[in-house]
Amino acid sequence: MKKITVILITLSFMLMLHTPLSPFQYAISASVKPTTQTTHYQGTKRKKEVKVTNYHDNGNRKSLIVTKYAKDGKTKTSMTTTNYNKEGQKTKQSKTTYHNNGKKKNTTVTVYKDHKVIKGATRDIKKYNTNGQLTSTTYQRYNGKKWVKDSQRGKMVEVQAILKKKYNKKNLGIYVYDLKNGFNANINGDKVFHTASTGKLPIMMYTQKLINEKKIDPNKKYEYTNKINTAPLHTYMKGGAGILQNKKKGTKYSIATILNWVAKYSGNQETNFLSHYVANDMDEDFIQYTESILGHKWTWLRASAKDNTLLLKEIYKNGGQLIKDMSNTIFDNQRLPKYLPNKVRVAHKTGDVFQLKHDCGIVYTKNPYIICVMTDKSNYETISQISKDVYQIMK
Repeated sequence: MKKITVILITLSFMLMLHTPLSPFQYAISASVKPTTQTTHYQGTKRKKEVKVTNYHDNGNRKSLIVTKYAKDGKTKTSMTTTNYNKEGQKTKQSKTTYHNNGKKKNTTVTVYKDHKVIKGATRDIKKYNTNGQLTSTTYQRYNGKKWVKDSQRGKMVEVQAILKKKYNKKNLGIYVYDLKNGFNANINGDKVFHTASTGKLPIMMYTQKLINEKKIDPNKKYEYTNKINTAPLHTYMKGGAGILQNKKKGTKYSIATILNWVAKYSGNQETNFLSHYVANDMDEDFIQYTESILGHKWTWLRASAKDNTLLLKEIYKNGGQLIKDMSNTIFDNQRLPKYLPNKVRVAHKTGDVFQLKHDCGIVYTKNPYIICVMTDKSNYETISQISKDVYQIMK
């Protein structure tokens, strides 16, 4: 009967517009389920419970909202909203209880894992006073047996809140990633910038990978010649950052030494040296590896804060001497490390070109995290303040 009503309404509307109803429109209008509402009463005209169901376009339930009332039939005592995917499986449930004055009392949001309360499911519990003001928030996860406190996820929620409050600007790209739990927070995390010298992260990462796999000998020496600058693409300028350009041509240096100089001095010639001798002028093997980490096509000197975070995540996993090299640079008194305690190690890579200033690094707290800040027309101090604010939460 409901389907017939929908069809008649649609037909009437189409006739008013003098537009014929196509067979396709007829079929769609006949199959869409309307929102349904069921009300249960306690006594005469006093509501006890109201259920509202919404549907996906395939007819499966989309959400179920259940509101319960006190004995007066007017005062809400609780409201529970359960969300479902198009297959009809639970994805999330939010339950709110109320004080007698109608203000929120508690809110519990459960996000299901594989549509069930199993290991990996999360739950947020918020409590409010009688004025409706938030008094506490508890973050939990299900460990397979019971709900336990999830402080790290709570910290990342706080990070997201402070980033949004203080640094939600179009000229900033910020990404923070919890290396232990995989939680993240970001502002414009996918915004693509000119990488400046953070664009050296891929070759640094690739070099350490080949050292780990014993495909190159870090102590083997190669000659410093102009050949390192002759690749058709992917070469940095001969001058600028670094110390290799001041050395005598024909001198030989080990891969370990050059990798150290890239990390320590952000050397341009040093980067070209590794690109030439380690990556064969950034050949297909290098590109495929880099793209496997990024999950998309790699473009030289173009990256987002999220891209650089993914590269640093791989560098963290690879470990080795590179981490130590990146933790001992001439840039350790500025940007990310500036306001952090001296005992906290920061393995980072800076970048500067034109009005762009960046710093992306691994911060070794009890639960290590990655922070990448990329800026356009900003300054070092902004990067330092962002790092300080994030550390105060994540430490």
